Amino acid sequence: MTTATFAAAHVGVSIALRNPLAKGSLSSGRAPSARPTAEILSMSVRRAHSGALLDAGAAQRRWSPVNQQFLEFATRQQSNAMGTQDAPTASVLQTPLGYAMQRWPLFIDAARYAEIGRVAVAVDHLMKSLVPRFFGRDTERIAAYFAAAPTVIEAPVAGSGHLFHIELTPELLELLLEEPNGIAAAPSRGDYLDTTDGLRFLEFNAGGALGGIPAAQFAPGLMREEPTATFLAEYALRVRPDRPIDGLLRHIIQETRRQGIWRDGEFRLAVLLYPSDENNVPLHPRDFYEESLRHAVHELGGTEAMVVICRDTDFLEREGTLEVGGQRVHAVLEQHGGGADIRRPFRIFKRGGVSLFSGPIAALLSDKRMLALASTHADTGEFTSAERHLIHSHIPWTCCVRPEAHLFRGRPFRVPDDLLDAREQFVLKKATSFGGEHVLIGRATTTARWISTVALALREGDWVLQEHVESACYRFHSDRHAAGAPYEVVWGLYAFGGTFGGVYLRMQQRELTESVINRAKGAEVGQLLVVSP
Repeated sequence: MTTATFAAAHVGVSIALRNPLAKGSLSSGRAPSARPTAEILSMSVRRAHSGALLDAGAAQRRWSPVNQQFLEFATRQQSNAMGTQDAPTASVLQTPLGYAMQRWPLFIDAARYAEIGRVAVAVDHLMKSLVPRFFGRDTERIAAYFAAAPTVIEAPVAGSGHLFHIELTPELLELLLEEPNGIAAAPSRGDYLDTTDGLRFLEFNAGGALGGIPAAQFAPGLMREEPTATFLAEYALRVRPDRPIDGLLRHIIQETRRQGIWRDGEFRLAVLLYPSDENNVPLHPRDFYEESLRHAVHELGGTEAMVVICRDTDFLEREGTLEVGGQRVHAVLEQHGGGADIRRPFRIFKRGGVSLFSGPIAALLSDKRMLALASTHADTGEFTSAERHLIHSHIPWTCCVRPEAHLFRGRPFRVPDDLLDAREQFVLKKATSFGGEHVLIGRATTTARWISTVALALREGDWVLQEHVESACYRFHSDRHAAGAPYEVVWGLYAFGGTFGGVYLRMQQRELTESVINRAKGAEVGQLLVVSP
């Protein structure tokens, strides 16, 4: 049955697609993989209860008992404010740079912070191992698995809802995968939904242009806002704001040193920011990067740090190195809005003259079909027992939208035949999209739109189907309710070269969460405060 027939009849399909995994053994040149212990991955992040969603606020109490104290304190303060003639405090703090920051922070104990860090690093290692694990260096099979119509993948773009295309060919893949390829060093952020069954992994973002890094600029101001400032003072709490920018820049320096590009002295970083849309540029002031870079350089034995914000036309090649403004730069961090010409830094990176974070390899690593690889082969011998436990504990069931038969919850499940009847159990996602675009939540989508999107997904070949997971219920500030309002929260967990890098929280009031929780879609940004022992 053709794609059009599915759209008309909703059932049956007989399209024959090439299965790139069917050629010989699944494992061709198996990559070294993370071997986290089952004890680490069955930690208390995985909750030991089931049933209905937790009552509002219960989720954050599990991260630290301080959250209960804060909720009681903040509720009293808000109730008092509502009893006066003063206008209620707005739910969010609108920063000068356009971030809508939630006023109430989330507290996390240092031990729990370390626990989620181990999950973030283990998942990062697992995701980066999948291509060599399943395909080795067979670029024909890699290109076939990640094919779309036309045969392209779309690279993620910082600060933009648009897509741009990189033609994925065996020849390009050969170049990308040849060492140095930047895979192990690529910064990443895995997005998780906190559920009654623990953190569930929704998607993997890799490369330099990871959203959320600039949010650290607003932490000092938020800690001076009420009720947080008075609460911290009265309870004499020792907390620190989460700052992923520090871990990212420390990682860049260490990786550049490992490559032999920089050893000591002054470290110079080029932040490739242009082209960008007008909303992205103000989020990346030079001082924000330079302050953190200078601290990391001194910590690692260097003398000085310099950050230059640049565009692709500023790059010059000189004797195998990369220059900006007449000075050599040791590393390039991509933060542009898409469409930058990175051929020159990429070429010099391949020759060992500059460290690049992360070039076109980021598009391959961020493709959501990676999750389908892990999920649909979770019970095979391709994974160790600890890795299987990691997948089952944190990755919702995910498959490619291709005419194939699977097992879902122990029962046969056919794509696309069974997609209509099971619509409310799933989410459709374009594998190469980002920023909350091209995501359809089955229970919030009309039957007609679901049918048409499944047909589109079958034609395009680059969509995935993911099991719908329910968020636990949090309680955050609302100007309408003294006790706050129910929220759902996405946890973005950063990993930088085998080290946990911090958290990017996005949240949305529960009454609005039939849509995607994404800052580009209006979600608020949360502040995480780590409580010292």
